[in-house]
Amino acid sequence: MRKHARVEKASPHLFYPAGLASRPKAAAAIGKAISGLLGRDNYPCVAALNAARNSQHRVGVYSAFGSGMSSRALGSDLALFKAEQAASKSAYLSFWAVFDDATPLTEEKFESLMWKELSLLSASTPAASRWDPKFSADPADPDFCFSFEGDAFFLVGMHPQSSRLARRFPFPAVVFNLYEQFEALGAAYEPMVELIRRRDQRFQGSVNPTVERWANKWESIQFSGRDNPPDWKCPFPRSEA
Repeated sequence: MRKHARVEKASPHLFYPAGLASRPKAAAAIGKAISGLLGRDNYPCVAALNAARNSQHRVGVYSAFGSGMSSRALGSDLALFKAEQAASKSAYLSFWAVFDDATPLTEEKFESLMWKELSLLSASTPAASRWDPKFSADPADPDFCFSFEGDAFFLVGMHPQSSRLARRFPFPAVVFNLYEQFEALGAAYEPMVELIRRRDQRFQGSVNPTVERWANKWESIQFSGRDNPPDWKCPFPRSEA
């Protein structure tokens, strides 16, 4: 496995080399933004806080969110993340794919571009290895979950205009965790979820309504952070490009 390049001595975040793409200033700003967000009082996601305390955030820096221009670099870095997680067995190791785009996005536009980016990322790998057999590959099925090279991921979308303060981030970003990481938590998972909800109540005054409504019943409806209605259709376009 390739070594990861540290961009700043003071940063606990390790930047994957493919996504870094010779943009150290952007990487430094992104590392600072992550630290600032997670450093806020009562930040709800205790898994993210655990990762930060143990230097288990991995970060890739990309451009042109939703265009697929960064699919090759993103796919390379996501493969690195998968390999590192498999070797470490860490339940908290997470991968932040951050796009240094400055264009403000509504929640609807962010969600649309996020799923377009994921579709193009999926299309960049061989079709036979794309989907986790434990989940549906049909975006119309509530059992659908984004997969990459045969493994399902739980995703957290973040952007400047998010209605959820815990997901309000200066750049469009998608945080990746392997679904099996949550399964590995076993009996500790439900208490952690309850703690996250209590902290979210203190952090924003309410729990993310989509997460509270759907819990583990419909994973993909939660990914963008938008409060999606029951008749929501996953905007994951089929792409074979």
